[in-house]
Amino acid sequence: MECWDMTGRAGKVVDVLHRRHIDACCIQETSWKGNGTRMIGKTNEKYKFFWQGGNDGNPGVGVLVAENLVDKVVEVRRLDNQIMVIKMIFGRKLYNIISAYVPQVGRSEEEKDIFWDSLLGVTSRLANEEGIILANDLNGHVGASSEGYEGVHGGFSYGMRNLEGERILDFSDAMDMIVCNTMFKKESEKLVTYKSGSTKSAVDYLLLRRCDRYIVKNVKVIPGEECINQHRLVVGDLTLKGARVTKRKFVSRLKV
Repeated sequence: MECWDMTGRAGKVVDVLHRRHIDACCIQETSWKGNGTRMIGKTNEKYKFFWQGGNDGNPGVGVLVAENLVDKVVEVRRLDNQIMVIKMIFGRKLYNIISAYVPQVGRSEEEKDIFWDSLLGVTSRLANEEGIILANDLNGHVGASSEGYEGVHGGFSYGMRNLEGERILDFSDAMDMIVCNTMFKKESEKLVTYKSGSTKSAVDYLLLRRCDRYIVKNVKVIPGEECINQHRLVVGDLTLKGARVTKRKFVSRLKV
């Protein structure tokens, strides 16, 4: 999951995903106009990109899916240029991968409220037996403390909670979801998902239904990829029932 401008960088992004053995990746701020699908990458390293952008090409959201898992995509829902859902099937269970983005600059409180109402509407209409994998840049700080949100916040994150972070936690609580980044104890620097000069914060998150807590084995932040500006790559290791077994060992685990 990450915030990448895909313009002129699509090949580099796919190279990173293949090298890191990432099976599906939620992209925000794509800067691609309109909507569509496209295969990107070299032979045996291809990903299918599903995207939804605005008329101005910004911000836009999308999902990249490894070629060998494309046949597991059963539905694509493009709500707007801030929320997109890819439904995939593993074994007998459906998983909804949601790419979502809350832009901060120039957005009024009313516009933010509209986003959260839309996201709540999308997730609340999904069947209880379906999984939700929500990977996003929500531009909020949930903070290092879990106070008031035990069971949603695992107690391991970075910095101080702010109002936008409370919105994230309130949404998670309402939908009976967990913020997976906060569930694993890491060194402080390895919890930072955004760094610009001396500014550090955690604003990129992976959310799951609480009942699916057992499928997430780790969430890690990977700095230093040259195709990413300021934001860092956030990777979740998920074990899904019925994942196809092939010669590539990692396919039995979905890395998002």
